[in-house]
Amino acid sequence: MDRTHWFEVPEWLAEPARAVLADINADDPIPGLRLQAADAEGLDGLVLGVLEPDGTGGGRFVSRSLDPLDLLLEVAEIVQDECAETTAGWGQPRPPCPYHPHPARPAARNGEAWWICTLRDERLHRIGRSGPTAPQADRA
Repeated sequence: MDRTHWFEVPEWLAEPARAVLADINADDPIPGLRLQAADAEGLDGLVLGVLEPDGTGGGRFVSRSLDPLDLLLEVAEIVQDECAETTAGWGQPRPPCPYHPHPARPAARNGEAWWICTLRDERLHRIGRSGPTAPQADRA
């Protein structure tokens, strides 16, 4: 039985987590998901959790010392991975890649956080903007 003490996500972590969850949920929300935090004893940061309505779920450690870009990328990986493990989101590509049956992946491009198609190396849309823009070939 999970004895993790979950609590409200503090603002330094909540803002990027909510933005990423909006991208993941986009047009087909996973019902009842909630973002929670847990202490990471002895570490400068928290565990960011994605929990289902019944309280099950998981999460990973996020360092408080990350710069804003790295924080957004780390949160994107965590939320994306944890959503893929939920009952309602199991194995779904979130956010979807418009070209392939795999999910878009978080990556830094030109100092910004993007969802990209890893096979085409194209930027699909900026993380936290909840929607596609025109795909852009990545040459930089």
